[in-house]
Amino acid sequence: MLKIAHRGASGHALENTKEAFEKAIYLDTEIIEFDVRETKDKKIVVFHDDRLERTTNGKGKIKNLTLKQLKTITHKNGDFILTLTEALKILKNKCGCKIDIKEKGIEDKVNKAIKRSAMEKQTIITTEYFSVARKIRKINPRLKISLGFKENFPAEKMISLAKRAGVDIIGPHFSSVNKELVGEAHKNGLLVDVWGVNTEEEIDQLKSIGVDAITTDYPEKI
Repeated sequence: MLKIAHRGASGHALENTKEAFEKAIYLDTEIIEFDVRETKDKKIVVFHDDRLERTTNGKGKIKNLTLKQLKTITHKNGDFILTLTEALKILKNKCGCKIDIKEKGIEDKVNKAIKRSAMEKQTIITTEYFSVARKIRKINPRLKISLGFKENFPAEKMISLAKRAGVDIIGPHFSSVNKELVGEAHKNGLLVDVWGVNTEEEIDQLKSIGVDAITTDYPEKI
């Protein structure tokens, strides 16, 4: 079973930062998950929210600022906002990555950055957008793709959408997962990567029903 660090080891360091990535690498994480968005000047940066306020000393929306402007802003732990290329450089030859595409229309840029970094074999693309998953599958069949789902999403619909999108993995929230879902996913050739999991009790429960991966803020618990 794969252990995946959610936005880096975000239980120990501020999410989506160099510090969080380095902590996850130190904890022998196999894959680091992080989020990407596009700037005003069409650059791809590592950031979860559409706005800056929660995790940085800046204000405003990512899409309204250029990369140069964003590089004058720091996260609340003092780290600068990373570009996708910078993040891939940190992870290369240390662990794999799971890139969560948070907005439509940036699929080509993300794919090109992965190819430039020669990390196609080490990368999973994840997204909650059906159309993004389909587009990634079309432009780069070599990439592993996961379709993510919100809390308490119906199992049958999850598997149906994943099959239509042509993805390899479903990413359900812990609240949606049971042994039946895992069995049906496997019957349909889909792997199961569960998110929203942070306690040892939850992790043990998921191990017992045969999930394939767990995305957690505390990778050392797996």
